[in-house]
Amino acid sequence: AARELVLEPSRKINPDVEVVIKYPNWYEHFQGLGFNQETEPGLFAGLYTGTEIRDPSGNQHLQAYMGYLIFHYFENLKPGENRGGWVDTGGMRFMDRYAEQLWITLFAKAPELTLFDFRQDHFICLICSWYSEY
Repeated sequence: AARELVLEPSRKINPDVEVVIKYPNWYEHFQGLGFNQETEPGLFAGLYTGTEIRDPSGNQHLQAYMGYLIFHYFENLKPGENRGGWVDTGGMRFMDRYAEQLWITLFAKAPELTLFDFRQDHFICLICSWYSEY
């Protein structure tokens, strides 16, 4: 589907376009959610890794070290073409968890770091302030 719905139309408009796929932090659920890690990395110019981690007691039970591991997993799928890590504030209650994502991504030696929807940080800070009052 990626070839027909994304790559071919993009190249029809701009033959020199570089399309990069961003993989989320879904770990063992990739195949069931429509990602083909065997063929997709070869279709795209590069990839980007979702190194985001959540509240460890939340529904996904994602621990901090998993952001480091998934970056290297994707680096092995397409060596030298993993362009960076992606972090966000989704599923967390405290800002220190956000800082952990940044450090983990940097420790993994990601060449770039994307802070997705930085506006969400303001909301997290408000929640942190509310929790600290109680």
